[in-house]
Amino acid sequence: MNSLKKLDSEKIVECIQGEWAAVETYQKALDTIKEHKTFSRLEEIKNHHEEASQCLLNINSENDFHIPKTSGAWGSLAYVATEAAAFFGKNATIHTLIKGEEHGLELYKSTIENSEIPLTMKLHIEEVLIPRQYKHIESLKKLAV
Repeated sequence: MNSLKKLDSEKIVECIQGEWAAVETYQKALDTIKEHKTFSRLEEIKNHHEEASQCLLNINSENDFHIPKTSGAWGSLAYVATEAAAFFGKNATIHTLIKGEEHGLELYKSTIENSEIPLTMKLHIEEVLIPRQYKHIESLKKLAV
């Protein structure tokens, strides 16, 4: 595997693990949120991240990249951040989720800049996932008000 292939693989793995971390983080947040409007919106966003991870895995199945079965270090960090935020209440939790969405947005932007990422993945990220990230951020900001 040449260095470009290794870089491609690392970016793809990072995107998939990021989606898994988002699902875990939103599930943890849902365990602490009781308000119906907030709960419903967070559940919808969590479902978007589940769909995104599955879609990225399906696109990746066309390649020979090894994908770990866990969310990795980002999942652990996101879990700890959400756990700590839950202690401080809904707004702290929402702000933690916003930071996660912003991180995901930057990851996707840097991924599509890589010319070696498979075209199907690049198009899906550009046309579906990046616009969704923006919508998630805006929705969360409205919940934090």
